[in-house]
Amino acid sequence: SNSISNQRLLLVELRMGYTGQAHNSKITEMESKDSQTRTLLTGCQVDQQSFFVFTKDVAPCKRSQIKRLAVNNSSLKNWVVLSPDDFVNRFQFVKNLPYQPVSPIGNIKVQCQNFIQSGKNNEVIKCIKYWIKKVEDFYNQHNLNECKALIVLIDDISSNFEKNCKFSSEDEELEFLIEKEKLSKFKNYSCFRP
Repeated sequence: SNSISNQRLLLVELRMGYTGQAHNSKITEMESKDSQTRTLLTGCQVDQQSFFVFTKDVAPCKRSQIKRLAVNNSSLKNWVVLSPDDFVNRFQFVKNLPYQPVSPIGNIKVQCQNFIQSGKNNEVIKCIKYWIKKVEDFYNQHNLNECKALIVLIDDISSNFEKNCKFSSEDEELEFLIEKEKLSKFKNYSCFRP
């Protein structure tokens, strides 16, 4: 999903310089720091988990130690120990995530394909018309990713329709060409070019 439904702060401590086996005093120091940070952030929405990033070699030992200690210390149950690779795999920048359209792209494609195969030209044109209107709406809302996804979909449907349909009237063909021209206008905007 592309919408962030639960925005919150993550407490992340990088402990990359740590090389030795963990001692309880180090855990006490980490607990104190975690507690103080949470106190400072009172009033902010903070994730329940605290993340500690250790080097690849230290992370497994530290993870095991915290798991053992968490049996008797409930405050450690929300601690997560990660290596740098684990951290990168778990948390990614939104810009690096693939966009997931909010429109039902797969369903639209299947529905239009069925209309094309059944020779229901009016239904295909209605569908194209509806989704081009949605492109305009999303464009006005500045949701360019959704526009791009719909443009690619409508272009694919239009091409498939043009190859496989026989127009029953000039009006039908004209209506399709008008919609195709609207689509072309959007495709020519620089923000939608590859």
